[in-house]
Parts: sequence; structure tokens; C-alpha cells
Amino acid sequence: REGTAIFSQSGRAKTTAYIVSGLYALGFLIYGVTIPAQLGKMLSFIPLLVVAIFAVLDNWLWRKGPILRLVKLPLLDGTWVGILTSIRRDENDKRITSEQEITMVFRQALTSTSVTLMTATSKSRSSTAQFRTPQKDDYLLEYQYSNTPKLEFRDSLTAHVGGSVIEVAGSRPDEIVGEYWTARDTKGTYELHRISNKKASSLKQAREMSREAGGA
Repeated sequence: REGTAIFSQSGRAKTTAYIVSGLYALGFLIYGVTIPAQLGKMLSFIPLLVVAIFAVLDNWLWRKGPILRLVKLPLLDGTWVGILTSIRRDENDKRITSEQEITMVFRQALTSTSVTLMTATSKSRSSTAQFRTPQKDDYLLEYQYSNTPKLEFRDSLTAHVGGSVIEVAGSRPDEIVGEYWTARDTKGTYELHRISNKKASSLKQAREMSREAGGA
């Protein structure tokens, strides 16, 4: 699956390749250039080469030291675990605070970022996500998400949408903090630490990764 993602995320590269091809053709037409057949075959590979270069940059090369500093993005890709503190009001307007274990998985390329948050009762997936840089080495990841409760909890929990902001210090952080709010008029905060560059698909798998990394 990781291999196919390289080309499935490169729509921009394909567009660029088509533009390059079109410019070549337009240039030859305007100037009446006639090129040998062998050279024409070589030039026909340029769009594919552009796509391949962009795919390597978008999915892998950008996170390497010198380039990561140039693109000015933090590297979050992987699995993070921590505690989410939820705040809500009951029917008597009394503040209720609760905590739960969470796992957050980032799937990150140079041109795209997605966030999946998992708890014991539900899973949230980002619909949009973007970075802001208030100042040097200080980043904010803002995203909107939709939450779907697990089947066994849908009698007491409803699907909802919400937003979140994650504060990131430095380009290769090991800890992050964030806050969220929902359409159900609840809000909260969370603190996370990185446990693996791999992507967990469940809380159980994240716990196994944490044990392998020497965590609790």
C-alpha cells in the first residue's frame, strides 16, 4: 500500500508533466522545429521523469535533513500516543472533566497531511489539514475532522464533526500538544509523544509499538 501511495498522491506532478509536454509541443510548433525520431522518444520520457522526481520528493526526500530545513515543515509522520482531557457541561451546567488514552497517526507528504485519532470508543479522520508558521521553528497544524463511534457505542455516542489545533516546536519533535472542539459543544486538550515512524491501525497495535519502544 505504501508503494502505490507514491503515485496516487502525485496529481500535481502529473499536471506539471502535462504542462511541460504541452510547452514542448507548442515550442516546436511555433518555431517549426523538426526533431529526429530518436530524440523525440527521449523527450517523451520527460513527463514521466517529472512525475517520478516529484513523487520521490513528495513522499520521501523532503524529510531528509537539508531539504526538511528548506521546506520549513515539521516531521510528524508516524504514530503518537498520549492522554486526551475532555471538558463538557452536564444538564445542570456543571463542568465535567474526563481523561482517556488516545492514539494519533499522521500520514504526511510534502504536499499533504492527514490525521487519524483513535480512542477506545471511536475514530476521527481529518477532512482538511494545513500548517501555519507563526514564527521560526514554531508551527501550528490546524485541521477539521469527522468522528465515527464504534458500532457497539453508537447507542450512546453520535457521529460528529469538529476542529483541532496542534502546537509543534521544531522540525523533528518528539512531543506535541493540542486542543479540540466539537459540534456537540465539547472541547478539550491532549498531550502526545511519538512512539514509532510506522502507522498503527488500532489502539492495540499502538500499545504493542509502545512496548517495543520501551514505553509503558
